[in-house]
Amino acid sequence: NSPIGGREEIFLALVRSVAAFHARDLVFGDLCEESIVIDPYRRAQMISFMGPYELFTSKTLQVPPPHTLRTLAPEQRVSGLVQPVIDVYAIGILGYRLITGKY
Repeated sequence: NSPIGGREEIFLALVRSVAAFHARDLVFGDLCEESIVIDPYRRAQMISFMGPYELFTSKTLQVPPPHTLRTLAPEQRVSGLVQPVIDVYAIGILGYRLITGKY
C-alpha cells in the first residue's frame, strides 16, 4: 500500500482492500465508516467487526452493530446470505460519504 492523500485515494485504497479480500473468497459483511483505519504510514485499511466470512455463508446469529446499519445491503437485511455484493454496496455508500460528507 502506498501513502494516501485525499479522500479519493482513501476510497481507492479501500476498494483495493475489499477486492483483495474477495479474491481470497472472504467477505467483510459489516463494512461501515468505523471500518476505515489509517495506519501511521497514512495507508487506508479496512477492519471487520463481525467477520470475516467465507463466501455464501448462511445467516449468522450475530446482530449487526448499530453503526453498520447505514451500510447494510438490502440483500443482507432480507436473507443474511454473505456474498460479495454486500461489501460492494457498503463500499459504494462509504465512497459517497467520503466524497460528499453525506449519507
